[in-house]
Amino acid sequence: MDDCELWMGAIDSHGYGVKRFWGKARKAHRVVFFLANGWWPEVVRHKCENRSCVNPDHLEGGTQADNIRDRDGRGRNFFSSRDHCSAGHEYTVESTYVRPGTNHRQCRICNREWNRKRRQKA
Repeated sequence: MDDCELWMGAIDSHGYGVKRFWGKARKAHRVVFFLANGWWPEVVRHKCENRSCVNPDHLEGGTQADNIRDRDGRGRNFFSSRDHCSAGHEYTVESTYVRPGTNHRQCRICNREWNRKRRQKA
């Protein structure tokens, strides 16, 4: 892969370049993708993982699902690396419910406690 071309203008709080285009502030990599390819995809993904890169060869269009697959495949999903819920219960096969089709984990212990409190209020 060729070298990244770093955006030299404004950068947002997430590290993406920002460019005024058609009267709106837009992410620079999205503008570059549009100018190079002539269409606006749902998501413009960086093959190089460098958020400030605007090299058209490093950019590809896709869907949010593609973007999530990229993130998870590259080990950048913060929540998938957690081994305990926010209350401190360990995620184990027995104590964890995984919502079908979403990979979203729920702590069975916390869920049981929440339901118990809800029933007491009624």
